[in-house]
Amino acid sequence: MNRPSALMDGDPPTAAAPPPSRRRRLLLAEDSESNRALIGLFLKNEPYDIAMAGTGREAVALFAAGPFDLVLMDMEMPEMDGYAATEAIRRLEAATGAAPTPVLMLSAHTFREYEARGRRAGCDGFLAKPINKATLVRILADLLAARPPAGPGRG
Repeated sequence: MNRPSALMDGDPPTAAAPPPSRRRRLLLAEDSESNRALIGLFLKNEPYDIAMAGTGREAVALFAAGPFDLVLMDMEMPEMDGYAATEAIRRLEAATGAAPTPVLMLSAHTFREYEARGRRAGCDGFLAKPINKATLVRILADLLAARPPAGPGRG
């Protein structure tokens, strides 16, 4: 993530944004301000509206106020790490009967045990840092492909 030039390297041009009704709501939980800014830039011209949280506790509060189509969850944050925040989100969904929202784990750790721990916590996907724009956009599209957009009745 410390390579600002990655914004230009190999990023294909993006199409015009779809109408607001086709946009998706994402929750980005990331304690690093520079990582939040970079992911925001990566998704600027994509069909996403992004709410940002700097701690796991803040992410859970925003999720509870939802709805969101997908959560990007950093695993190492202050107050409440991404594992605990994901587990709290899954408990909220179970308590309300809401369908599970995809959670994409973001981590600088590439060891399989970190990914396995994230999956046990309820994460649906894993993306290692530093994040590549094309990979991020592809994974988001894959996780959202079969899901209807979040509506007022969800979350």
